[in-house]
Amino acid sequence: MRRLALSLLLLAVAGCGRAPLATPAAPNAAQILARDPVQAMRPLVETLMDRCFELMTVGYGNPKATIDADDLTKYLDLTAPQAATLLAAIDKDGDKQASQAELMDWGVAHEGLVRMNDVFVAPTFKHADKDGDHKLRFDEAAAAALALGDHTWDMKIAKPEFSAFDLNHDALLAESEFDKLATTKVSAGLKADKELPGRVAQIFFKTIPWSH
Repeated sequence: MRRLALSLLLLAVAGCGRAPLATPAAPNAAQILARDPVQAMRPLVETLMDRCFELMTVGYGNPKATIDADDLTKYLDLTAPQAATLLAAIDKDGDKQASQAELMDWGVAHEGLVRMNDVFVAPTFKHADKDGDHKLRFDEAAAAALALGDHTWDMKIAKPEFSAFDLNHDALLAESEFDKLATTKVSAGLKADKELPGRVAQIFFKTIPWSH
């Protein structure tokens, strides 16, 4: 009996030294963003597309289910040929109307996410980084503002927000941390500030490649 107990004990100890077999865990959102930082822009672009569609279908008169070239001309201050080209890029089924789903698919394509980063977020970080160390102190982040042509939009980053996105707690925001904070701030601004969606949209829609 003692020999059996001792044998079982030895087997148990030996087993503890081996790594358990397990199915690899699925990557979480933070890991995915670390591999593809442009994806940090997706929530911001989704908010912009939703807000633009709402304003173009409700904000200019009777509610509609789709938008057309006239809506793009009026809302985005495009010429008629520009609006026609843009609509053709968005309109996947060829009915000369853009549904909310079509607008969203067009906006969140990779080119759209890259454009949001290149035109809005990356320049904001670079301009706020006054000492050029590629990280933002709180005072630098607090002064961050989007450049919107002849206008600016102050992000008004507060200390609790800064701390919440300072993931490694070094009292500095790396660009990847700032990207996520900027997405949150501007997304909230698009919902609350009546003028912001139009200003952002006019720049975004005119600079994104229209052919995809």
